[in-house]
Amino acid sequence: GSKIEDPGWYEHGTAVLGEIAADSNSFGMTGIAFNVDLGTVSIGSMDLDEALVIATANSDTGDIILIELQYGGPNNGAYVPAEYYQAYFDAILTASSVGRIVVEAGANGGQDLDDTTWYGQLFDPNYRFSGAIMVAASDNTHVPASFTSHGQRLDVHAFGTWDIYTLGYGDLYGSDTTNYYTSSFAGTSSASPIIVGACAILQGIHKAIHGRVLDHNEMRNLLTTYSTPQAPHSWLIGPLPDLRGSVDEIVGVSFTADTTIGWVPFTVSFLASSGLPVDTWTWDFGDGDSGFVQSPVHTYSQQGLFTVKVEINAAGDIRSMEKQNYIIALADSMLAFDTSGSPGSTVEVPLHIRNTVPIRYIEIPIEYGGTLDITLDSFSTVGCLTDYFAAQQFIHSDANNKRKTLVLKTAIDGSQPDLPPGEGTIVKLFFKISPTGSSGQTASVVLDGYFNYTPKFSGPLLSYQPIIEPQATISICQPHGDMDGLAGITVSDVTYLVDYLFNSGPAPSPIETGDVNCAGGINIEDLTYLVAYLFSGGPPPCSC
Repeated sequence: GSKIEDPGWYEHGTAVLGEIAADSNSFGMTGIAFNVDLGTVSIGSMDLDEALVIATANSDTGDIILIELQYGGPNNGAYVPAEYYQAYFDAILTASSVGRIVVEAGANGGQDLDDTTWYGQLFDPNYRFSGAIMVAASDNTHVPASFTSHGQRLDVHAFGTWDIYTLGYGDLYGSDTTNYYTSSFAGTSSASPIIVGACAILQGIHKAIHGRVLDHNEMRNLLTTYSTPQAPHSWLIGPLPDLRGSVDEIVGVSFTADTTIGWVPFTVSFLASSGLPVDTWTWDFGDGDSGFVQSPVHTYSQQGLFTVKVEINAAGDIRSMEKQNYIIALADSMLAFDTSGSPGSTVEVPLHIRNTVPIRYIEIPIEYGGTLDITLDSFSTVGCLTDYFAAQQFIHSDANNKRKTLVLKTAIDGSQPDLPPGEGTIVKLFFKISPTGSSGQTASVVLDGYFNYTPKFSGPLLSYQPIIEPQATISICQPHGDMDGLAGITVSDVTYLVDYLFNSGPAPSPIETGDVNCAGGINIEDLTYLVAYLFSGGPPPCSC
């Protein structure tokens, strides 16, 4: 049974699409999926999220949960899928995360779920994804039904235009409520149980052949890859699954891995299976290496996203399975660069990252301290990889303990693209050196985190903490040419340099101040340069 909310409540019965058998003595219907166990949870006394908790608790990994519900939405109450509401989305996500296959009716409100005016990014799978297989309704020529929801979130479609036979109602045949049938069922409420039947068949075959159940991503891939496209139309409703193509794929070859994400070097154990008599196995691990056994072990030593493929030859029957970007090998890092400056100056410390996967959120905890007194004044992303990021702000500041946390985010509403894999500078930090700073004093810039603030990269694939390189150092750079320990560059510095070069006098302190032209080393050219500056209007000594 199913309930539809808003404006009122009413019930109707559904059954998985099957065949009608009729003769002079009998009339009956058989389901599409043979010998399945069936259970129901009524929401008459509870809300949907509570019912999903019960359904999840009373089912096993690989079992299928059908949500035959739709709810009034923000567009004048037009019906929308249940997961529009956050509590229901969370319950569906939980069920998907623990291995249930959730099939969700796409709703009959005729809504464009990609319309951001009404729905924002809630039905953008790159922004928020529950894992449910969402179903639209079509006619028998694969044209979207006039009332069906549509948009990129609709995974597949099935029939739903008043030409479906099912149980209940009694307009087709029946003497009492135990054998009523109907010949005119419709909507996403008829389409979604058709998809449930397909899922049950594929799950049973896969378990029988490979000894394990499919997860929702694998099931979705089967349903959409081996399928009949929808008819050309401006409304997106996904394809109609093709059981024959999906079954052929299951019987062919499949594989899994014991882990798909790790820090290089990391080792992956692949497990392949096939229902065919396999003569040869050929693996492409995506990193230039290959394997030739059924279930190889491979070590990824380089960073990247790797597509893995296995191909079999079964007496000339070539089958293969490929999983795009299946392995994520991380070597991601964030580091600050050393710099120096004179007392009272402002210095720039660039932060550089390397990321393997797309990211949309970067958290940067910054601690700065040492014998040199510095202040974190400001930051800039101009000319950086993140200069288009919409959100750029300090989310925590503790000046007394010299620590701040900076957050960079592509956009609050998801309207900006993710930062693609790569490397480069993401932000420039500007520190003010105290005017009282002196040679030999240093300060450290540390990014490894404090309290609950940790370095973090987050994107559509995963959230994780990058490797933090050793701390950066900010030091005092005494102006070149100022060698005598007295403030400013004067004729006494010329005398000091002459004494050092020709009379075995004391060396400049620090030694680099004697390299007036920054050419490396200290020689007569530095003396000539300094004299020209002081007496002939020549260029000033080079900066720190």
